[in-house]
Amino acid sequence: MLKKILITGIIGSTLVLGGCFGGGNSDSDAGGVLPSENFATFDNKEVSIQYPANWKLKSGNQINTDLQDSVVAIMTSNFRDPFFTPVITVERVAVGESVGSVNFAEATIEANEEELVSYEELERKDITTLIGAGAVNTKLVRFRGKQGLDGQVLEFLQIFLVKDGIGYTVTAAYDPNDEENEAAKLVQSLETFSLK
Repeated sequence: MLKKILITGIIGSTLVLGGCFGGGNSDSDAGGVLPSENFATFDNKEVSIQYPANWKLKSGNQINTDLQDSVVAIMTSNFRDPFFTPVITVERVAVGESVGSVNFAEATIEANEEELVSYEELERKDITTLIGAGAVNTKLVRFRGKQGLDGQVLEFLQIFLVKDGIGYTVTAAYDPNDEENEAAKLVQSLETFSLK
């Protein structure tokens, strides 16, 4: 059942919204803070995440009404690529009380593999982040694929957390051939993701 829920669109909504882990700091403390001159912070009653400072943020009423129940925030690059503008999407889905962050991560990764054409996992690593004041382990995965047979290959980063039966996924998507994709900053952003 969890996989069926996930296939309904974590990757799909990222593609609709937005059109190597190099640079990440895997040794940073959980809940670390990135420099404010390079990163802004989205912070609400549910989540906190930093994102590249020059990006545009949408949340709450700024998000399409059809997506407000599942999408918490959208951050898009100010660099407009003719093919695909880099995007970070924070989403939530009900997963049930018995599902933990690592199980949710594994189910989502499996759903991505089924949903995308030419899926290729590039890297997966364990990271530590925060839920409330407590440190938790989860996965950060980097993969590539395309939505349809005629689509262009995109690269994705995802991190996963679960609290009180709600699964949260942060997905960054970008064109790996675009020199302006800011992949290193995207890894750093996802590593700051935490739940309240």
